[in-house]
Formats: sequence, C-alpha cells, structure tokens
Amino acid sequence: MKHKSTLALVFLFAFVCASSFAAELLSLVPHDANLVVNLGLNKVVNRPELRSVLDALLPAYEASFDSVFTKAGINPVYDIHNVLFFIDKDDKFAVLADGSFDAIKTCELAQTDPDISRAFTLTAIGGLPALKSELDSNANVVFVDQQTLAFGDMSVLEKIGEMSANKNIKSIQSNRMFTYMLRKLDTDTPQLWGAAMSGKKWFTAINTPKSGIDNVRITFFGLTYDEDFILDFTSLVARNSQLQELVDSLSELLGGFKAYVASVEGMSKILDNAVIQDNRENLARVVIKMPIEKFTASLLSIGAYLDKK
Repeated sequence: MKHKSTLALVFLFAFVCASSFAAELLSLVPHDANLVVNLGLNKVVNRPELRSVLDALLPAYEASFDSVFTKAGINPVYDIHNVLFFIDKDDKFAVLADGSFDAIKTCELAQTDPDISRAFTLTAIGGLPALKSELDSNANVVFVDQQTLAFGDMSVLEKIGEMSANKNIKSIQSNRMFTYMLRKLDTDTPQLWGAAMSGKKWFTAINTPKSGIDNVRITFFGLTYDEDFILDFTSLVARNSQLQELVDSLSELLGGFKAYVASVEGMSKILDNAVIQDNRENLARVVIKMPIEKFTASLLSIGAYLDKK
C-alpha cells in the first residue's frame, strides 16, 4: 500500500468518525441522473429462493467479493443492506451502498492486508476517504460516512464527495417528477425498484413509430417476490390529455408481446395476469401479479420449453 502520511490518515479517520450516521442514498444521486435502480439486499437475504440465487452468483465474483470485501471486513450479503445504482447525464455510473459495515475497520485492514494493498491505495477522492483501485478505473471506493460507501467512475465519485459536503447541490430528490412518483408509488415493499428518465435519446435506438409512449417523461418499475410475484411499470405523462394515448400504446405493446410468446406456455400464463391501469390523470401502468407458486410453476414451464430447443 502506498501510504499517506500519518497526519493524513488521522484526518481521514476523523472525517469518517464525524460522519458516523448513514447517509440518505438518494441525496447523493445527481439531479440529472438518467437511471436509478435500488436493490434492497436485506430483503433478498430474507427470501430463501432469492438468497439461493445470490449464493449461486457470488462465486462468479470471487475475486472482488471474497478477496477484497471479505478481507476488508465486509460480508456483502449480510453487511450491505441497500444498493443503489445510477447513471448520470454523461452515461457514467456509480453504485452507492449502506449497511452495518465499519469504514474505519475497512481502511485499517486495507493498510495491512497484502492482497488489498496490492490492488488499492488509501487516498482521498472528492474530499472523502477512499481506496483507489490500481487495476480497474471503475473499482474505486469512497466512504461517505462510517456506514455508507460508493464505487464507480472517478468523476462521479468526485461529484458524490461534493454533494456530501455541500447540501446546496441539487440531488435527484429535487427532481419534481421523480419525487412526485415517489409519493405516488410504493418503494418500501419491492426488493427491486428503479426509475428511468425519458427523453428523445431513449427512443433513438428503438426507432418506433410515433405513439403515446413518446409523451412519457419518467417510468418507475418495481419487482416484488414474496407471497405474490408483482412486476409493474408505471409511466408519467406531462398532460392529462396524453393519458389515453399512452394507455392505447401500452395495450398495443402488451397485445403484440402476448402474440409473440404465444407458443411458450409458461410465458403466456404470466402475461395472462398482466393488466393495464391508469389513475385517470397522468399515470398509466402495466402490472403483473400472481401467486408465487403459480409464477414459479410458469418459470419451470419456460425452462422445460427452452430445454427442448
């Protein structure tokens, strides 16, 4: 590890100690972010089926999870509670996480463990204590406070540091469309939820004919896997007069997708539970809700269909 001076390290640790409360993750997302996705990792761990999927995925990331996180005193499954991924206006990303880990312990271990010291340098990024990756420009880690960290592109981490120090810098929480949707929708129950900001750039690659979807300004999505499987996409239009056109477009898309997968029995059963709803004002959504047993049976049916291919 390329050490800073003892005085600099003391400063970094003092900063972390002074900020020992957990940061509000959304307050660290830039106002003009294009995409925000939140994963309640603690909710996933509490579901045996989802936990088994997570356990199966972790070995694929053995180098980053076992060799770095665990040696740094962080168990990613149990110590990290919420993970928030976002893409900013320049299409650069960062991942924010909070939990029950201890940033001071992590920094101390980073100085003494030879594997970590070969991969990271203890430094400061955006005025925050940080581990700078020597191997991957997107694997830098900053500690916002003792129980909140972020990793990703260096320029985005610099911005997160600025936002944590200056509360006058606008976050996504000052985006009126985003906060409007937060008030209207349930983001406490889903294990996974997110929001995609709409605009012309989202549709250039799709090249669809003009439809009600062109008027969408933001779309929220949520995934709940509990007693019921619930998947929903809720879109906001700017004016009430645009709502019916959006509903019509969603109906056409859903009908077309049903026809496309009609030969796949399990998928057809899932889509049979899809309904389109609207609030008669400015929101329309597609919702799939079905008992978890029936959803699981449908997945098995899809798997059997794919095995035959």
